[in-house]
Amino acid sequence: MRPLPGRWRVLLLLLILAGPLTADTLLRPDSSAIHYYLDEPQQERYSLVVILQGSECLRVSDKYPDYIERIVAGGAAALRVEKPGLHAGVAAGDCPDEYLRLNTPQRRVLDLVMVVSELRKNECWDGRLVLLGGSEGAMIAAMTAPLLPETRGVVLMSGGGGLTFGEEVVESAGRQMLDSGMEPDKVDEEKVAMRSFLLGLAKNPTPYEEWGSDGKLARNTYLWWAHAVKLRLSDSLRRVEAPILILHGISDQGTPFRSTEILLEELTYSGKTDVEFQPYDGGHSPPPERIWEALFWALECLGN
Repeated sequence: MRPLPGRWRVLLLLLILAGPLTADTLLRPDSSAIHYYLDEPQQERYSLVVILQGSECLRVSDKYPDYIERIVAGGAAALRVEKPGLHAGVAAGDCPDEYLRLNTPQRRVLDLVMVVSELRKNECWDGRLVLLGGSEGAMIAAMTAPLLPETRGVVLMSGGGGLTFGEEVVESAGRQMLDSGMEPDKVDEEKVAMRSFLLGLAKNPTPYEEWGSDGKLARNTYLWWAHAVKLRLSDSLRRVEAPILILHGISDQGTPFRSTEILLEELTYSGKTDVEFQPYDGGHSPPPERIWEALFWALECLGN
């Protein structure tokens, strides 16, 4: 008999290792819906790896299939939670009004906490989880980790965290202006103006105006910025009683590498000794092999 083509072997492996994808819904206090997806292994008992996406307005229902395959093959379940307004029925590229009205980092944290609270009723879950996120997803992972006693590990990719998010934005913009040839004095003026603008958004946290958006996938409202600008991940991570793995590219143009260096200094000063730092040559997106290593690390934290 002829061997199956590679793509069919992968599909067969998934069918053997994994149960059906569970797509479920919870209601927030305002009656809007939280959509989440649980890819389960065949084991009667399993741990969770929570995958947290970045800042794009893009449904997560069909993202990360390769990572989910690795997690499920490792004996854990993979959990993904949609941002407000997004679900499997939203066309790729559409950004619903509900997303613009409700999406903030804090809302994502609350949604995740609600979903985990619901999953506590699931007898198959053994009560352990690892949070894994990149960019804004790292922000959500860091903020949520100390709120969940089930946390056994946290993976942060390109998340910075030693500076406030607003200062990270200012420093990244300043570096790009210098690289473009702008005079240092002019760059300093622009940075002062940007700091003032970002801090002023707290006085006008409207979901009907946007900044730093492209009108397509990057849709950050004044409301989102008002909630994000003062966040400093070190404030949350000092309270995490679980190992932390940090990945960051030394040439990252989106989140300053220095912000992660400051985070490491602060965590060391606070007495936290279970932090592993893996810098890599490159920018904001880690190389695929580093992500695979991070998934292996997450599964090891869960004993898988």
